[in-house]
Amino acid sequence: MRSPSSSSTMIDNTIIIGYKDEDSFSVDPLKISNVLVSGTTGSGKTAFVQSMITQVAELYSNPEKIKAIIIDSRGMEYSYLVKSPYLMTQFIMEPRNASGCVAWLTAEAQRRISKEIDESKWYDIFVVLDDYGEIAYNNSRIDEEVMALLRLTRIARIHCIFVTSTPSSRVFSTDVMANIPYRVSFRTTSKNVSRMVIGDAGAETLRVPGEMIVVSPNRTLRLDSYYLDYDQLIEKEKELTNKFSEFTGQSVLSIDDIISYDSSWMSEFPSDYSIGNDRDEYFAEVGYFIIEKQKASIGAIQRAFRIGFNRAARLMDQLSDAGVIGPEEGMSGREILMDREEFDEYLACGPDC
Repeated sequence: MRSPSSSSTMIDNTIIIGYKDEDSFSVDPLKISNVLVSGTTGSGKTAFVQSMITQVAELYSNPEKIKAIIIDSRGMEYSYLVKSPYLMTQFIMEPRNASGCVAWLTAEAQRRISKEIDESKWYDIFVVLDDYGEIAYNNSRIDEEVMALLRLTRIARIHCIFVTSTPSSRVFSTDVMANIPYRVSFRTTSKNVSRMVIGDAGAETLRVPGEMIVVSPNRTLRLDSYYLDYDQLIEKEKELTNKFSEFTGQSVLSIDDIISYDSSWMSEFPSDYSIGNDRDEYFAEVGYFIIEKQKASIGAIQRAFRIGFNRAARLMDQLSDAGVIGPEEGMSGREILMDREEFDEYLACGPDC
């Protein structure tokens, strides 16, 4: 791990995630919808998430612009945030109550996408699901509930951070993992666990706390994580709490409203829900995939998303109709017409813009 120093530089609208030699690496947190942070106990994953959340709060400052929901069964890892002006509700400490929280977030995402809430009133919601293995073991339907949420997070400005030391297939299904494009792995217990998290061996060789492998859709990096010690976390949180004292203790929702949210309606939630309700559930993910690869082919979609030819072809047609890719032009392939920012705007606006 490495604490901030005078040599640390931060680009506008980004947070530092780690270092390689003397170079710092930064990301725009608002462009990361879902991320998995995994590693053995003591490897540095919790300190990384704590530092990430604190940096986001400092970066965007105004509690009217960002909110946080913390699901932490032990109630210890994020206790310094208990009076944070950014909390949307009290800490959720019972793993079995996570289901109601996920259902509420999914409904909130639906309300935003369907324009029930004016976009000018949206704020980014960062959700920390700590010890996700415990959450999964205590909620038999959490997989399908999380899947319904993950399909909407990017468009609805919801950012889910899954933290776990037990990244097994029982905890994370293939479908869920396919919708978490950003992975951060600290030390793992084996090559198999490393492959589960980052798609390859390597994380099992990490030895020093804070060493991590970061995987995004377009690159893989081995870094030393950015680190704020506990005293620094408390000091920064006090500064923010004092600066925005009028928001302290002013939860947007009561914890009872969230944890008791009826998730039974989600059994009727259409698996292919998206803008317009007539698009494939993978529309957004395939769009980003094609833009990042700068290549649009049915075969590549089939391999990457493990779907059949007809479905992949239909996705290509839908992306062509949306103006993301051009028409078929024989052997030369389809032209990529949108970049990532344009596609972000298209998804946020909807097909009728």
